[in-house]
Amino acid sequence: MIEKTLHLSIDEDHDGIRLDKFLVEQLGISRTKILAHIKQECVVNGANIPFTKGGIMLKTDTEVVVHPLPAPAETVDEETSAPDDSIYQYIKIIAETDDYLVISKPAGLLVHPSNEKQYITLAHWLKRTYPEIISVGEDKVRPGIVHRLDKETSGVMVVAKTQRMFDLLKTQFQSRTVKKIYHTLVHGIIEPDHDILDFLISRGVDGKMASRPNVSVEALSDVRKVQEGKQAKTEFWVEKRFINHTWLRVQIHTGRTHQIRVHMFAYNHPVAGDKLYIQKKLKEKDNAPRMFLHAAELSFDDIDGKRVTFVSHVPDKMREYINTLSA
Repeated sequence: MIEKTLHLSIDEDHDGIRLDKFLVEQLGISRTKILAHIKQECVVNGANIPFTKGGIMLKTDTEVVVHPLPAPAETVDEETSAPDDSIYQYIKIIAETDDYLVISKPAGLLVHPSNEKQYITLAHWLKRTYPEIISVGEDKVRPGIVHRLDKETSGVMVVAKTQRMFDLLKTQFQSRTVKKIYHTLVHGIIEPDHDILDFLISRGVDGKMASRPNVSVEALSDVRKVQEGKQAKTEFWVEKRFINHTWLRVQIHTGRTHQIRVHMFAYNHPVAGDKLYIQKKLKEKDNAPRMFLHAAELSFDDIDGKRVTFVSHVPDKMREYINTLSA
């Protein structure tokens, strides 16, 4: 039993050790209990980012913080309005058919819960508003949900209302035939009007996604510089340049976790308002009121094979801030 928060640091003798093995050794409790702490996001790094897997390899000087498990949460009646579920009023229905629902998700709303403490999510709203789709999909925790947006990302999403549509959408997302367009404001002035980023993306030891420009192995000394990870492709067009920012139209051709945020960070032009993927010197100057990433367009084939496109306009809060920037 862990009764108080513990701070542990990885020394040279433990460089490369698995997280779960290290904690079992240091805390003297079972691996099952360790994994329970990880599942409930009670094991974080020095930046307070949760470790997601027990098999993550730790490096020297990594700080591991272990918090006690939270007390069992009280059962929440989803039909009863909670004080902070007012965010639901900002969910906009763009289109609806018998097969699918297209909505514009507000920034600040989780798509689905990752633990039992999270009960203000799009998934909960769907179950409350469309109880008939609870059995649609592969997981009742994510009814009808076949893709997601980060909590602080706003914009267009499609939700399946029938299993047939869910399966069709899943196939399209897997085959990368769904077209996804975003708008984003990034730090710095990007010179080329158009570019494609294809840096590989992987999960770092701290739980964050990581990427860097690809390196060709031309000498033995370059081997350590090669980025390991999954293929990812992000294409962008410059819409407008400001003194210290650039407004972009972005199309992602793959769907990796945090893809645009990670790629722009690796490109040295992080997304404005992003608290996670940003250089320290920029973070200190960043006064953006939210993360400036918005899913603007979504195109897919409907149940009859017809290509349909839906648009979510840039939120007022983003437009108002952009209007304060000098070109």
